[in-house]
Formats: sequence, C-alpha cells, structure tokens
Amino acid sequence: MNYDRAAVRTVLDQARTEGRTALTAPEGKLVCEAYGIPVPNEGLATSAQDAVRLAQEIGYPVVLKIVSTDILHKTEAGGVLTGLASAVEVEQGYSAILANARAYQAEARILGVQVQQMLPAAQEVIVGVTPTPALASWWPLGWAGCWWKCCRISPSVWRRQRARRRSRCSTISPELQCYAVYVGLLASTARRWGTDRKCF
Repeated sequence: MNYDRAAVRTVLDQARTEGRTALTAPEGKLVCEAYGIPVPNEGLATSAQDAVRLAQEIGYPVVLKIVSTDILHKTEAGGVLTGLASAVEVEQGYSAILANARAYQAEARILGVQVQQMLPAAQEVIVGVTPTPALASWWPLGWAGCWWKCCRISPSVWRRQRARRRSRCSTISPELQCYAVYVGLLASTARRWGTDRKCF
C-alpha cells in the first residue's frame, strides 16, 4: 500500500507551527486517508447553510461536531449532536453547537462544525501507537465510546511490544480485558474478532 507521507507531514507541520500538540478531527481525517484508513464521509461547515448542504450531500442521518483547536473533548462542551435527520435539525443543531462551545470556553478558536456520516452501531475501540528507539512500538488498545465513559477504564489496558509488521487481531485480541465483551455481548451487532485480519 502506498502512503502519502507528504500529506501527513503537511498536517503535522501546520499544527507544530501553531504550537499545537493535538490535531482537529478534520486534520485527523486527512492523516487517516493518507495511510489508507477508512473514515466516514464528512465536511467542515462554517455556516448553517453549509451544514445543511453537506448533510444533504452525505445523506441523513448525520452527526455534528464542533471543530476547535482549543476544545479537544467535544462531548463535555456540548459539541456533539447525533442522529440529525432533516435540514431543520441540522440548521438548529449547528447554532446549538456553536452556542454550547462558546458557553463552555468563550475564548476558544472555533473553526466550524464537522458534518459527518452517521455509522450504524458497531464495536468501538481506542487504538494508538508510540514508537520506540528500537524496531518496535507500543500499541495501546482498549475500551472506547460509552464503555470508557461509563467504566472509566484506560485504553492502556493492553500494551504489547511488537515488531513493525502486519499482525493478526485473532492472535492478540484475547489478551484484552474487554475481549469477552466484544466477542460475546456485542457479537450480534459487529464483526467477530478474527474475521477482519487487516486491523493492524
């Protein structure tokens, strides 16, 4: 697979120039696309009319999320609305999200509102990577979404040093504390571990 490392470098350099240590969601999307990681359809709206137009192009229902370099935890700021199914809901949602963000942090730099395709229910995990000087990396993997919110379990529940090569989820996933939940309680609504061997 070919990776667009130049595109990634452009995104990271811009963040570094602005003195930021975190990317916005649209910037994260650019990085994912550069590495061939599938992401939901989306666009950045800077007005309610833009939001409605994007929602119609993407198709309802959609999700709205605040985009701000100063607000990283969007849910706490009231900056996320899901399941919007009409132009009226999107227009009202756009205004509500901006008002919530300004009430949460008045001086925040707001770039707009992300209009995103709403995906069906599925398993949700947090995945990260921390390079090491040796030819290996640490891969945190664990709970995400409502599971993390409710249980407050750190995504670092699973860390394993592995060589930088493709590995199969089915050979490592049983080590997760949340493995039983993913293959048991949620099996009816999402893929079972081992069916998609391109996770890593």
